[in-house]
Amino acid sequence: MDNRKRDFLKNNGTYNTKAEKIKDPLFARNDFFDPHDLLQVKYEMLRKAKTEGLDIAKVARMFGVSRPSYYKAFLNFQVNGLSGLISKKRGPQKPHKLSNSVIQFIQSEMENNKKISHQQLTRSIKSEFGISIHPRSIERNIKSKSLKKKLS
Repeated sequence: MDNRKRDFLKNNGTYNTKAEKIKDPLFARNDFFDPHDLLQVKYEMLRKAKTEGLDIAKVARMFGVSRPSYYKAFLNFQVNGLSGLISKKRGPQKPHKLSNSVIQFIQSEMENNKKISHQQLTRSIKSEFGISIHPRSIERNIKSKSLKKKLS
């Protein structure tokens, strides 16, 4: 596989890390079908089940997924079309406890005391806002571009 394509697939969340599990003959004998392209794999799995009328359990095995994964892909495709087959990033997308007011508070505390530790900041935040934030979360977010901009 071309490194550019691999990198593109990884960056877009469509790289299939389980490509070796695909047993469908099309992916083995035809270079048009790329087992590393997760979007293509999911679409072909759904197409094969629908057009060839194969048993869902068999199709799932051929494409190296569980039956629940097949049904999830099927439902996502029915509701959202092809874009429904693109995996969504799991977990929080941003630090949900570090609201603008908490970030402003951190900024103020750091401006007033240049040597304040992350542990001291967590205690101050707990006292001021009643929320617990791990010191590592503060450290990570101070290093992040978004908080650096807000702190500068």
